[in-house]
Amino acid sequence: MSIVGVILFLLMLTELLDAINANHIPMIFMNGLFTFLTLFLVFKKSSDKSRELHEKVNLNKFFYTFDIKDIDWKSLKNDLKTFYEPLGFSKIVIDKEKSWMLKSDEDTQAYILASLKDNLIDLEVYNAPEFELNE
Repeated sequence: MSIVGVILFLLMLTELLDAINANHIPMIFMNGLFTFLTLFLVFKKSSDKSRELHEKVNLNKFFYTFDIKDIDWKSLKNDLKTFYEPLGFSKIVIDKEKSWMLKSDEDTQAYILASLKDNLIDLEVYNAPEFELNE
């Protein structure tokens, strides 16, 4: 919500309260309508920005879940490295028993993260192309 919207809302609310105190029915109606419209437009604009930001975030992040019955943990890491290395992802920054992360050589915010949990492998791809599993 912008500061201008808040100020407009407060001004309209003050005018509405003054009209109510003066018992001026047409002014009560008009000021109430303007107050409502101002409030509606301010919140609509802020929710549009929020939705736009949420959509941009979702365009850059992909999630996958694999059952370990369908794919081997080591072969998935190998497939990820083979797929992403030509795209500039060659830094393995985490290589543990249950987690593995590959980062971009140039973009510090781009990564591929794989985690082994129970019987599932969770894969998160951020600021990188979608992963295509070779089956």
